[in-house]
Amino acid sequence: VNVGERIIPNGDWKEHNLLLKQNDSVLYFAYGSCMDQKRICEAGFGHYFRNIHGVGILTNYTLRFTRKSTEDGMGRADIVEEGGSVEGKVYKIPVNALEEYLYGREGAPKAYRPTFVTIECNGKKVQALTFVVTNKMEESAPPQWYQDEILRGAKGYLNEDYISKIKSQMKNLENSNRKIGGM
Repeated sequence: VNVGERIIPNGDWKEHNLLLKQNDSVLYFAYGSCMDQKRICEAGFGHYFRNIHGVGILTNYTLRFTRKSTEDGMGRADIVEEGGSVEGKVYKIPVNALEEYLYGREGAPKAYRPTFVTIECNGKKVQALTFVVTNKMEESAPPQWYQDEILRGAKGYLNEDYISKIKSQMKNLENSNRKIGGM
């Protein structure tokens, strides 16, 4: 997006203004594998994700696996506006963590794009940055290692009923993929 003399790289004015404030922090809503502290630490960026602000609930969205990875053709997490709710960890991270880590990890702006959502966290409605799939495909099962990351990150934070729902969803997608592959 071109605004006057400025080009806004990801087309989001709010995000652009946030990046200008390098000393500030932002609430980051992680709903997929970015909840997994182990993976973040192994990548060398655990220091940015020490401040867990709480558990966030995003209403009117559903967790889906609509991104097909170019590496293995399997599904990756996304949020889709179709009712329901999505739970995730809310981190308070420094703004520079976006460009130094999250944009690269999320393949922004091609695979995922940053966006702001209103979540409920610690009993309050707050704005948080998250990532959504840019080119949504038909939902497909994620690989086992990716499922493990999501579940490891969710454990001890997200509601047990929600975690059970995610497990069932991933299992159903695996069963659907087997039926399609076996025909």
